[in-house]
Amino acid sequence: MSAPEAKRPKLADKANVLMVGTGEYTTGYVGGTAADSDKGAGVVALTMFDLRRRGKVDRVGMCGVNVSGHVVPFIQF
Repeated sequence: MSAPEAKRPKLADKANVLMVGTGEYTTGYVGGTAADSDKGAGVVALTMFDLRRRGKVDRVGMCGVNVSGHVVPFIQF
């Protein structure tokens, strides 16, 4: 192992992810109505949950307005 490699910090095997925002683009949730855009699938959350299923991501979290009270019951993890 060369000297520069010895100084590099060891990375975790899996990343923990925090999604900032709980809007349509992140979760696909638009308040119980049909999405009128191409973002309705919630591409960010969908991608993170797929990466978790594949073992690339460990923990997935969300933060945003009304996450626990309004949005989360409608999102399927």
